[in-house]
Amino acid sequence: WPVERNIKFPSKFEEEPVIAVGIRYMDAAQDTNVRVNAKATGVTKSGFTLRLETWSNTKLYCLGANWMACSKFS
Repeated sequence: WPVERNIKFPSKFEEEPVIAVGIRYMDAAQDTNVRVNAKATGVTKSGFTLRLETWSNTKLYCLGANWMACSKFS
């Protein structure tokens, strides 16, 4: 960890969209604290980077996330 995936939109947005990211599933050890973060970085009109991360002594076996890109409201 961390894991990053480059996401490309099927078609470009007219301006940089707002990205909502949520954790879909997770498998972590029970003997340590669970610390995870899922976020969008480097957002452009054509895509972004999805970053999944953990820190400290967290033992994470898998982590999945969903995302949604929306046009900004005026």
